[in-house]
This record gives sequence, C-alpha cells and structure tokens, in this order.
Amino acid sequence: MRQDHPVVQRKLTLRRFCALEHVVVYPLGGDADSLVSRALTQRGLERRVAVRVPYFESALRIVAETDYIATIPAALGNPTVCSNTGSRRREALVCLKTPLVIPGFVLQAVWHHRHDDDPLQR
Repeated sequence: MRQDHPVVQRKLTLRRFCALEHVVVYPLGGDADSLVSRALTQRGLERRVAVRVPYFESALRIVAETDYIATIPAALGNPTVCSNTGSRRREALVCLKTPLVIPGFVLQAVWHHRHDDDPLQR
C-alpha cells in the first residue's frame, strides 16, 4: 500500500484486508482465480477487487497513487520496492505482511534458446 494509506498505522486484520479495495494481478495466460482469492474462499471470505492487471509492476504503480492495496510475492516486497530508496513512486510504498497464509507458486520465464548464454537473460 502507499506510505500514507489510512490503514498503515492500524493493524491489518483479515477483516480489514478483505474490506479494502485490491489491485489483483492475473498474469497473461494465467489462472483466472488468484492464490489469494482461493485462500480466502477456503475460509468463506472474499475481497473487494477494484482493478485487474496482468503485471505486478502495473499493480505497484496503481497502489502508489491510490488507496488500493495489492498482495505481491515476498521477493517483490524487498527493500528496493518498499523503502525510501529507488524511484519516487517506490518510496511511497509500504509492505505489510498479509493476515492470510497464502501458498507459494512457481514463476517461470521463457525465452528463445539463442539467448541461453546471455548473462542478462539468465
């Protein structure tokens, strides 16, 4: 969420988490139901989805400018993303632990074999 989001100073309970408006990432060609939605459904809960985007970067941009929140992988919640370093947009983000246990997932990258030896691609 953005650094000056009204919820930042309050405990992020599961009830509050569900009541907030969410930016949800549905990767292109991915499952139409997110891991977070499935975890909530198992508990008989649902969240308020305000926006659906195909990329985590898009979600971060939207969250930085609104009262929406997004649930992102922990690897994206590192100090580069959620701290006072980096771009002005990223300075405005705060990462909180979700009040929900969410199962892990596998992220895959695909490229043409001619790029196999490219250090940047690796």
